[in-house]
Amino acid sequence: PGDLLGKGTPRRARLAHLASRFGYRVGPSPPAWLGWTLALVPGRREHLDWSVLELRAEWRGPLLDVGCGSGAIVRLMRDLGWDAEGIDLDPRAVAVAHAAGLRARVGTLDSVALPERHYAAVVANHVIEHVEDPAAFLRQCLRVTRPGGRLALTTPNAASLGSRTFGARWRGLEPPRHFQVFTAAAL
Repeated sequence: PGDLLGKGTPRRARLAHLASRFGYRVGPSPPAWLGWTLALVPGRREHLDWSVLELRAEWRGPLLDVGCGSGAIVRLMRDLGWDAEGIDLDPRAVAVAHAAGLRARVGTLDSVALPERHYAAVVANHVIEHVEDPAAFLRQCLRVTRPGGRLALTTPNAASLGSRTFGARWRGLEPPRHFQVFTAAAL
């Protein structure tokens, strides 16, 4: 997994933005104006906001990344002070996460014994569209989320500009990998 924050000045700019927007303070705080430089690159601030799934620093605690792959989000959130771990179906991806020193397990929410009501945040980045029973998936996510915890999901938007523009050729459809593609209203 790569370091989503990068190195050098770009890293300091990203940390400055995350500090001002979500309260993350990692090491010496870079000046706030450095985070504003991200506005020079269209979409950069929004991309960074989504990289932390808009989770605020004050919510930190145990975090589970469902469908963690090789662990990029686990690493980022761990570096930002979360007690982060992941779960994924792909044993090769989990092996990559382990090699990077990250905590990850092979399996699903149904197949791995996870503590109930434990996680301050459960994240699933582009996962729900891959499951056969989205309602059951959400129930499992909520089962392991503590009261007052956060559930953060991302998924392709079937009502997006891309979907409307490209129709049946829209990348978000991805048959047969995507069982269901949602609109905000459907979620």
